[in-house]
Amino acid sequence: FVWIDIFAVLQWPVPEQAVDLDFRSVVQACGALILVAVHVPEIAALTIEEAQAQGNVPDAAKQLCAFFRVWCLVEIAAALEAKLPVVMLVGGSRIGGGNPASLPP
Repeated sequence: FVWIDIFAVLQWPVPEQAVDLDFRSVVQACGALILVAVHVPEIAALTIEEAQAQGNVPDAAKQLCAFFRVWCLVEIAAALEAKLPVVMLVGGSRIGGGNPASLPP
């Protein structure tokens, strides 16, 4: 089966959301985890040290980046814990998939 969290999990913080938040058991029941995320230039330009430092990542960029969302990290950790294959695709819709080095000048 395919479980797509953005469609399967209520995305607004309301009391009814609590039953949707058991990511770990759902992910571990799957055969693999695929994470598809958008390329965020503001984050790609940061060094690891800058990204880890408090306050260096703009709030707007954090909202776009899957790796700053706790539930995405929980899903990845659950898949790794269950020794499931994890496939990540981060890119854009242009040729080069969001990799600045592969974009035409």
